[in-house]
Amino acid sequence: MNGTNSAYQKHTEDVFHLNLRRGKWWGAGLMGYWAVLVLISSLENFGSRLYPNANLSFKKALIQWTPVRWFRRHVSMPAFMNGKHTRASRLLGVIPTRFESIILFGYFVLVVIGESINYEVIQHNTYWPHKRDQISRYVGDRSAIIAMFIIMPTYLFAGRNNILLWLTGWKQSTFYTFHKWLARMAIASSLVHTLAMLLNVYWCHTIHRRKYTQYWRWGSVAIVAGAIMLFQSISFIRFHWYEIFLYGHIILALFFLIGVWIHLHELGYAEYAYATAAIWVFDRVVRILRIGSFGIRFAHVTMVDEETILMTIHDVPTIKKPTPGSFGYVYFLSDWFFFQSHPFCILQKDDSSIVFSIKVKNGATRRLSRYLLNDPNSTRVIKVALEGFYGEYKPVYAYEQVIMVSSGSGVLGPLEYVKDIQNKILVGRSHTKYVKFYCIVRHWEGIRWLYPELLRLSDLEYVHPVIYITQPETGKIEQTTFEIEQKNASSKSSTSSGRAEIEQLILKNAESKQMEIEEKALAGTAQEILSKELSRVEFRWVRPNVSQLIIKDIEEAASSDSIAVMTCAPGSISDEIRNTMAIKASENRSGRLDLIELLQTW
Repeated sequence: MNGTNSAYQKHTEDVFHLNLRRGKWWGAGLMGYWAVLVLISSLENFGSRLYPNANLSFKKALIQWTPVRWFRRHVSMPAFMNGKHTRASRLLGVIPTRFESIILFGYFVLVVIGESINYEVIQHNTYWPHKRDQISRYVGDRSAIIAMFIIMPTYLFAGRNNILLWLTGWKQSTFYTFHKWLARMAIASSLVHTLAMLLNVYWCHTIHRRKYTQYWRWGSVAIVAGAIMLFQSISFIRFHWYEIFLYGHIILALFFLIGVWIHLHELGYAEYAYATAAIWVFDRVVRILRIGSFGIRFAHVTMVDEETILMTIHDVPTIKKPTPGSFGYVYFLSDWFFFQSHPFCILQKDDSSIVFSIKVKNGATRRLSRYLLNDPNSTRVIKVALEGFYGEYKPVYAYEQVIMVSSGSGVLGPLEYVKDIQNKILVGRSHTKYVKFYCIVRHWEGIRWLYPELLRLSDLEYVHPVIYITQPETGKIEQTTFEIEQKNASSKSSTSSGRAEIEQLILKNAESKQMEIEEKALAGTAQEILSKELSRVEFRWVRPNVSQLIIKDIEEAASSDSIAVMTCAPGSISDEIRNTMAIKASENRSGRLDLIELLQTW
């Protein structure tokens, strides 16, 4: 009889461990799912970087196939359903594109299948004699293992220094989208684990023993923290109380990870928590190193209009030079919330200085604008730290035609790409024959600070700048002066100089910049003044129909020309362009149409 019981016990343990192994197999399969996607995207990304012309020729050959054009029209390019992607939903935030949604849905299906099938129920189970006891325990164990394989990429995708950004060339906002939806799946799987184990201990009458154990209590901490994060991440809360969301999210994520670690350590699976913690700590350490390499510096900030702040930092260290489309996270050290960081696009100057165009919103930028308005010249010198540079470079110089659409502070990214095209032309590497540069602003003040850059665009024969001023009546032009090129002043000083001396030096240099103005006796309306000063820039004093512009420019191009359409504009404009490009991509033409979206939304 004892031999029979031993055989039953061994069989019970074998089935139990088989269920655990199947959970690990499914978890490895989930990791492999992302590995395949990363491999395919990495090959395409490095192919476009290292061999842009050959890569583009290969893509041109692919689009000659009708199934490929159908795929781009209906799957890879359009928004999910209602044409909205970068325009955030009040409940769910940024809606994934149709292709991103398919990727997430496929992953979700694998999770559900992994937690639903291949459970073996045996008779004479020495631990759980009833079927419901066995099923609840097996589901609880497997859902926990699968949850950990979801949690690891969830933490990885949330990092700014995620190595997959460099490998795949995906936008940071794409990884943040994946992060949010994987986090929801991880919490859902954790809830399945919690419910299944509660049922198991209730049916087995063991809850009175387990509820006082450390692993039970810290597991409860983890699931409560995760549930709060699930509610707290609603877009409405993030939009209206971002600071509360951000730091509450970090604290809750920390408690969630600590709870998971203690819970798993007691059960012998702590390696999953260690791997997740290593991912998170690595990202934070690299952030500190990036900030340290830049150091604390003085920045000259000016309020150029009611919604735009211009910030210039001179003599930026060149350990990592920004590429076109780069952005950096700025810490305003003069603010009470100095520990907050905010991403802004970058414009490089010829003298190793960088310029940020900051759109005034809520929070830190609103406080900074009020601080500047207290100054008669709306100009200050503040201490900042910079974490950067981030961003995914795209070789647009390989396309015969480039269409750029930007608005407000988003103009810096396309401007950097124009410089890149020009540099590649000078060394004989660019195939670009024509650039259509659209910039949309509300009134004249929105382009006044861009005047030097617009002059440079005017000197390039292959660039056609078009400026749309949608509310010309809200701005006025000083008819006697117009700002010319700002000469970057040197703000070098010894390390022993006091802050007051440095600030005086920078402000003095800033004043000298503003005094270098070519005075002209100009008369007439704003339209006449702008047209005369920037004769090669086309001004249109209406609100543009962006879809019609894109369609017209594509149809005017040769059918054999490959065209890149680059956008860095508000969500409504970016979504309109995306929907238009999805339709045009299905047309039978020998040239390639590609959309490059610089806008980062999360």
